[in-house]
Order: sequence, then structure tokens, then C-alpha cells
Amino acid sequence: MVSNPKKNRENINWIDFAKGVCILLVVFHHVMITSYHLPSISPNEQQEWITQFYELVNKKLAPLRMPLFFLISGFLVYRSATVYPWKDIFYKRIHNIWYIFIVWGVIQWGSITLIQDMSGSVERASSASNALYATSIEDFLALTFSGSSSLWYLYALPIYFIICKLFSQRPRLCVCLFLITHFSAQYFGLRWPTGSILSNGIFFAIGCFYGSTLFAILAQLRFKSLMFFACLFVFFVIFSFFGVHIGLLKSLLFISVAIVILVNLQKMWDGKILCWMGKNTLPIYVIHRILLEALALLGVPLLLDSFENGYWLTAWFVAFPFLATVVVTLVSLLIWKLTNNGYGTFLYSAPVFQSKSRKALKSQSV
Repeated sequence: MVSNPKKNRENINWIDFAKGVCILLVVFHHVMITSYHLPSISPNEQQEWITQFYELVNKKLAPLRMPLFFLISGFLVYRSATVYPWKDIFYKRIHNIWYIFIVWGVIQWGSITLIQDMSGSVERASSASNALYATSIEDFLALTFSGSSSLWYLYALPIYFIICKLFSQRPRLCVCLFLITHFSAQYFGLRWPTGSILSNGIFFAIGCFYGSTLFAILAQLRFKSLMFFACLFVFFVIFSFFGVHIGLLKSLLFISVAIVILVNLQKMWDGKILCWMGKNTLPIYVIHRILLEALALLGVPLLLDSFENGYWLTAWFVAFPFLATVVVTLVSLLIWKLTNNGYGTFLYSAPVFQSKSRKALKSQSV
């Protein structure tokens, strides 16, 4: 049975809380791959253990980080996909998102090209599999329109939404279609971004059509939720025993555990800051990568001499992932606050969305 989140939407207070956690996990991941590892520094055994620990944590969070984000995103567009006509939701769900994807793709590329020129990082820019590091306009356009961008989440969202809306009367068929793309990406070992785009659509579709039912089961530890956990765990163990890796089962298991934890954590601690971050994930998502690249290419080299002190180096390996995640997130929000006024609002929403469709979108809360 297809779920309808309309009736229970106000009671699911943990959604923004979970989105806040998700965006912090995304920033943490980018901290790990951009600025954590130090050039020309050989860590001692203890420091090596610390870096391996963080790398392991980052790797183990992969089945949760983006799948949970897409599951929640799908849940939040249920009415847009199933109730409202195309003309009422086109700007908000399709046009506006792709507009931001292109605008910030250009801003990121320009900013990081400038940062690389200032740091002399020619080698880094020459191996471009990401539009961030494109060395020509042609490469940038080709990579951008194929989704090879750090903003690939914004590239994929409208695609998933269009498919879900087209199949809104046949949700099971839609889920089957996304299952095929998911397992195709896994079977053929498709690399980023194609593999990620094809793999994560299933979570968006599950969130869209069955999210409310799933969340209701997991919101309280009852017989249904325990049976759901047991089924996922048993299937995961059986497949693992025979050496068959089913990433979807692992992600659903991780997501289910995370939802139970987040729901109960939010009940004990309202987490107003995290909820506020969850309501404003967009500016964090589009801005933080520029800050991290600047930190990696301009900031870290200035600190290399100080790393001759073993205690300072150990402190870096221990504290930097957390500190960088928090600071970069807050600075991203500060930049958004300072720029999101006047013409600066067009950095975060398409002009056409600002004008003729704003009133309709606000009144409908699509």
C-alpha cells in the first residue's frame, strides 16, 4: 500500500534533525577526501592508526550518508509527485534545482580554478573526473551535463522526481525500475558519478511512495519494527554467508537503525541547531566544498612547518575532522546569510521561481 505522509507530516519532528545529521556527514566525507591527509608528512604508528580509524568510519558511513538523504528527499516530495499537476511543481522541483546546480557548478569551478592558480596546483587540476577540476570550458560542460560534479545530488534529484511522477499511478513499477538501475550499477561496477546516480534512485522512490509507512514502523520499537529489522538482518547474513554483497540490504539496515536512533535522540534532545541546519542544507551543500578546497590548497600548506611538533601533529589527526566539519558548515551558513538578499537571492533560487510562482508554491507547500 502506497503511503500518504500528508496526515502525519507534522508529527515527524525528526526529519529536519536527520537532514542536519546527513549534511554534516556529507561535509565530513569531503573533509576526509580533500584536506585531512597532509602532503610530505609521514605519520608515526599512533598517528597512522588515528587516520585509519577516521578512514574506516568514513567508509562505513557510505551506505548511510546519501541513501538516507535521498530517502528523506523522496518522502518530502510525495504530494508533488502524486497530487499536484506538472505546472504547479515544475519550477520548484525541476527548474529551480537544475538552475542552482548549473549556477553553483560555475561558481565552484571558477572559485576552485582561482584557488588552484594561487596555490600552483597544476597536477591536481589535470586529472579531471569532476567538473570542479576541469581545465577547459568544453571539459567543464561535458562533465557537468553528465553529472560528474560535486553537486551531483542536485543533478539527480529532478531526474528521480520526474520518473516518480511519471509512474505515480504505478509506484511498484517505479520501484522495480529503480531496482533494475540499482543492481545494474552494482553488477557492472559503474564508477562515480554514473554508479551513484543509478544506485540511489531506489532510495528516493522508496521514500516517495513508502516513506511514511516505513517511518511509522521505525518511529517506535514495536513488534512490526522488530520483525522488519529481523528480516533485513537475516537476508543480509544469508547473502553475506554465500559471499553475495547486496549493498541495498546494507543501506536499508543502516538507514533503519539510524532512523530509530535519530527519532529517539530527537525526543531526548530537540537539537535546534541541527534542525535549523536540516532546514538549510542547500547553502551548506553548495558552499562547503569551495571552503574545503581553499583550506586544503591554501591553508594547510601554511601549517606544514608547525607539524614538526609531534604533539601538534597528533592533535591535528585527532581533532581536525570534527573541527573542520563544524567550522566549514557554520562558515557556509554565514556566507549564505550575508549573500541571500537582493540580487544575491538568485544564487539560491531561480528568478522565475522568485517571481510568478512564489505565491503559488508558498500557498500549496508542495
